[in-house]
This record gives sequence, C-alpha cells and structure tokens, in this order.
Amino acid sequence: ANLWLSYCGMSGGASGGPWIRDMTREGTGTVVSVNSWGFSDKVGMAGPVFRTGSGSFAECLYDKALKADDPGSEGGIIVNC
Repeated sequence: ANLWLSYCGMSGGASGGPWIRDMTREGTGTVVSVNSWGFSDKVGMAGPVFRTGSGSFAECLYDKALKADDPGSEGGIIVNC
C-alpha cells in the first residue's frame, strides 16, 4: 500500500525524505513513509506505508539492528518483523 500527498510541489530530488507523524516541537515523531514516487502528469508524491496494525516494520527493523551483535565478515542479519 502507498500513501499519497496531493498537491505537493516535491519531485524526484525529494526522494527519501521522511514523512513524520505526530512531530513534537523538538522534531521527533514517527516516520510513516518516505518520498518515493510520483506521476509525471499529476502533481503529488507517493510513498510506501511503513505503518502496520501492530506497529511499524521500519521501527521493528531499527530496534533489531540496534540490539543485534555485529555479524562481522559473515554478512548481514536475518530478522523477523
């Protein structure tokens, strides 16, 4: 699923910018998506939905990475979120 921001003036150079929900005055909040794609003939920007019924896959991945041991030369870490 994707989220869509209608009438936004962003284009390809904005890719990867976070969509933050419930941002505080200190600048913290929940990242629910990132600028990802748009239509060439329509104003707006779309991004994948990070939110799920039980939380955020992005938050789960961040938490797993934060607590994981360094795999060293073995490569990556397989996580279940």
